[in-house]
Amino acid sequence: MRLNLTWKGVAKTPAVDRLLEHKLHYALDRFGHWVQSVDLAMEDMNGPKGGIDKRCRMAVSIPRHRSVVVDGRGEDLMAVVTDVIDRAATALSRVRDRRHSRRQTTSGLN
Repeated sequence: MRLNLTWKGVAKTPAVDRLLEHKLHYALDRFGHWVQSVDLAMEDMNGPKGGIDKRCRMAVSIPRHRSVVVDGRGEDLMAVVTDVIDRAATALSRVRDRRHSRRQTTSGLN
């Protein structure tokens, strides 16, 4: 799995890096080699003004399927990132389950 992190106006610290790596691997390891790449962009949209200005966008590439894309916004960056990662993992589970059920349906026709 290729991981691409993008930071715009957000302080990047080793602690945040470790937390992101842990959360991503915890959420995505169950998909094994099925996930080709993950692009995660974190952004502070209006700088030090505060408010609901933290944005996280995650795009997950999987073979023979369009990318799974999840977007979130909020005041606390880590809460937004955690929510986006959790929702992406849920979406990937649904895609995998749909593929599995389609294979079972078509193989049952023989």
